Amino acid sequence: LYFSTPEKQPFSFTELSRRWDLQRGIFFGFTPAQAGFNFQAQLYRLVRLSGKTYLFVDDLAKIQADAGLKKLLWEGMKEMFER
Repeated sequence: LYFSTPEKQPFSFTELSRRWDLQRGIFFGFTPAQAGFNFQAQLYRLVRLSGKTYLFVDDLAKIQADAGLKKLLWEGMKEMFER
C-alpha cells in the first residue's frame, strides 16, 4: 500500500494498518508522531512493536541526492523483509 499526505499532514498508521492488515511500514520524511505513534525512532533503524515493523527515513528527495542514504535505506529494507 502506498500512502501519501499533502505537506506531511499527520495521520494514524494504526488506523490504516487495522483497515488493511499492514504488518510493515516505511515512512519517508515522517516522524513517528506525525504517523500517529507515541514513540521515538532513530532514522534508518527498524522498530519492531506488537508484531509490526517500522522504518523511518529521510524524505525521498534527500535520499535520491545522497548515495550514503540510499545505502542505509537499502540495508534497512533488506533487514525488514528478511524471513
